[in-house]
Amino acid sequence: MTPRERADQSLTSSFERYLQDKGKGRGGDGGNYRRNAARELERFAEWAAGDRGADDWTGIVPDDVDREPTFDDLDERVFREYARHLGGDRGLKQNTVQTYYRYISAWCQKMRLIVSMHTGLTLISLHRVSRSVEPVD
Repeated sequence: MTPRERADQSLTSSFERYLQDKGKGRGGDGGNYRRNAARELERFAEWAAGDRGADDWTGIVPDDVDREPTFDDLDERVFREYARHLGGDRGLKQNTVQTYYRYISAWCQKMRLIVSMHTGLTLISLHRVSRSVEPVD
């Protein structure tokens, strides 16, 4: 797989590798963190694809493009919008919103390191993703 292909993989294709690293037991299949992070990562992927959120939310990929969201689609705007989505009308308490956001942030930072090692992304593009996963207040 070429470096560009790695950055263009769908978001969900990276989840299992991350979750195995965070899981407990043989094969990294167990543990509360893994179970909770898996649930939130799936929700994030659904939201990014436009399958979750407000009725007018179409996802992070432009309407005229027919593909799943990729790591390359993530930027500061996406994470700010996701933080707004989490804090919206779902009735979640602030500490729950922050916990859910931290699951996504931790995955993104891990993927940022993996993608940068394999693609040789410039420092500018790494900074773009790095700034986007700063904690929400």
